[in-house]
Order: sequence, then C-alpha cells, then structure tokens
Amino acid sequence: MIAVIADDLSGAAELANAAVQAGLTAEVQMGFHAASEADVICVDTETRSLSHEAAAARVEEVARSIAAIHPSLVYKKCDSILRGPVAAESMTIARVFGRTRVLLIPANPSRQRIIRGGDYFVQGIPLVQTAFAKDPEYPRQTSRVAELLGNAPGIEAPDVTSVADLRMLAATVDGNTLPAGAVDFFTELLPVKMNPGQTMACWTDSTLRTKGSSLFVCGSSAAWLAGQNEQCSRRGIQICAMPRELFTSDAPQEMLARWASAAATALRDKGITLLAIGGEKPLPSVTPSMLINRLAQAVGIILEQTAVTRVFLEGGATAAAVVAQLGLKRFRAVTSPGPGIGALLPVGQEGPLLLIKPGSYPWPEAVWSVSLG
Repeated sequence: MIAVIADDLSGAAELANAAVQAGLTAEVQMGFHAASEADVICVDTETRSLSHEAAAARVEEVARSIAAIHPSLVYKKCDSILRGPVAAESMTIARVFGRTRVLLIPANPSRQRIIRGGDYFVQGIPLVQTAFAKDPEYPRQTSRVAELLGNAPGIEAPDVTSVADLRMLAATVDGNTLPAGAVDFFTELLPVKMNPGQTMACWTDSTLRTKGSSLFVCGSSAAWLAGQNEQCSRRGIQICAMPRELFTSDAPQEMLARWASAAATALRDKGITLLAIGGEKPLPSVTPSMLINRLAQAVGIILEQTAVTRVFLEGGATAAAVVAQLGLKRFRAVTSPGPGIGALLPVGQEGPLLLIKPGSYPWPEAVWSVSLG
C-alpha cells in the first residue's frame, strides 16, 4: 500500500486521481482507516491553516497510525506554492518513519510551475509578481523557495524545470528518503515504486456522465480572483453569490436559508448553478473559515431540498467544510474528467459524486461539457 499524507482535501483528492490515472485503486480518507483494500490511501489531515506546532502534532498522530501497517511508500503532499506549515509537517513525518532525507518538490512543470535558480515561477512569472502575492490567507511575499519554507534546515528543494528533472529525482528516492511535494512528482514516483507485475485495476463509475444536475461550489478566493464567475457567466450558468448580510459576524440564519433555497430552485430550473462566496468584503471580525462554513451549510440545505447528481468543489477548505457538513469520512476515487481533479464517491453512504480541485487551477474544458450536457 502507498500512503499519502495531505494537508487539505483537494490535495488528497488530486493525488488519488493521479493514482487512478496510473491504473491503481485509491481511497481518500478524513483521518486514517487501515481497513481498506485500495492500492493508495490519501489521508487529509486538514492542517494547512494550523500553527506549526498544532500541525506537527496532528500529522505525527496520523503518521504513527500509518507506520504501524508498514506502507511500501509514504508521500507528503504539500501545496504547490508552499502554503501552510510545510516544513514542520515534512520533518515530523520524516522523523516518525526514520527518514534522514526530505526531498521536497513543489514544482508542477505540467502546469508551468517551476523552480529555477531557487526561485518559484508560475507561467514564467516570479511568484511574488502573481495574484498569489495578494492571497488573503497566504500572501506569497517572496519567490525564494528557501524563504517560503522558513529557511528550514534538512529539506532539499532543488530546481525543477521539466518532467525529465522529476524523473531523475524520483530515481534517487530510497529507503532513507521522504518524498514530498506536489502532484507531478508523485506521478513520476508511481512507476518507480509500484511492485513489478502489480495488477492495475482502477475503480470506474458512470455518474460523471449520467444525466442530472450539477452544483458548482466556489469558496476559493484564488478561483474567484481568477475569474470563476466570468467563466460561468459566459456559459449561461446562474450564479448565486452569498448575500451581503452573510458577511457580518451575526449573520441571520433565515437569510442563509433563503439564499440556499433560492439556489436550490435555480438548480431545479436550470440543472446547473454556481454557489459562491463571491467578492464582497467581510467585516474585520468575520474570518474566511466563517464564510466557508456558511457556504457549506448552504450546500447541505440545497442537498436536502433537491436531488443533485454532481457537486463540483473548488479549494481544499471548501471541500472539507462541505464533507464535514454532510458527515462523510471515506471515499473511493473514480475516473475523473481531467488531471488535478479528484472524483470521489462516499464509501458506505449515499451521496452525490464529488469533484474536487485546488482553487488555484481552472476547471478543464471537459468539466463544462459534462456538466452542461
């Protein structure tokens, strides 16, 4: 079994999808459950927004549970632009598994995210000059990878500008190494670490193209700033943005219920709707997590009021809040409409097909063709 420890749900889903694309079976879990027949288990620790100390403590608990079943490979999934306590989590996992080397590769050359000369570039632009510099939760105020990691000792984060670089580095991963990073490095590790002659049979599901309604949920500021509302408007998708009254600390529940009911009506009428936090500015006393929790509550109300076939979730925090609202803990990963998107079905419970992606990447064109029929 291959184990992945991810700091948010979109990252866990993304790597589960990579495993499925490689022909493996994969499961995503909210907390580690050893009783699984999956080739790859991706565990969401939900630690990105925690302090270094709190994140390290939670990750250590998960890592010790995983170490007890002796996985053939453990991989630390981190955000591609190094948001969250990446160094603290990586070093903790390395200590639990007795690894003396941490090889951290956050670059995703397939998405034009590379490291050159120790600096991080997104589509050829230094990270500090991109929209990520204005991220309300994790502003990237430097392009230097070492500085993004807090100049933590004991972590190798070499330059990576191509898939060839990833393959070369994957070949250096041995029993003393904890591999860590983004999805591209994990993808290159899979053929190196799979057992010779391993039978590959991923789980498939037809729900993706089944006729039925599609609910898009956007709680990611990165996705909204990247023009998610404009993408939907161009395609004639009705947008139900969070009302201004819900951006206050004492948001009235009746307003949330009315907003959710209006979105449910739009979904029944149109078959597709975008539910979003939107671009309103909250009061200083209102945190991003408060808004995301209100968004998740609205999703729960919608699912109670109308049948939904597919729910498209942008951003790990949004996905985790919705999953918690629905009381879901385990998912099997099935074939998805494209790279970077996890397609998840609940294990042992009824629920819609969840399609999850990081907020910093756009939905591929295949998603729109599926959702719009």
